[in-house]
Amino acid sequence: KIQGGIWNMNGVLYPYNNTAMCLGHAQEIEEKVSEIYTIIKNINNSYYVGINTSLFDEYEQENILENTKEISEIESIIEN
Repeated sequence: KIQGGIWNMNGVLYPYNNTAMCLGHAQEIEEKVSEIYTIIKNINNSYYVGINTSLFDEYEQENILENTKEISEIESIIEN
């Protein structure tokens, strides 16, 4: 469980592939990954989130750079 926080990947200063979080596109995780009040920002040339089987509550994305591949690669439930 991740409670709160800002994941600033500094994609403007460091324009490398910098996915904020990737769990290997895992499937059938027994416990759902739960993120609460999380902001992910400044991703460049990669994915914001690549995860399966998760629950997001109060999730935001900021400063989406123009060459970002996908905003979210999520197979999950998104609540807001």
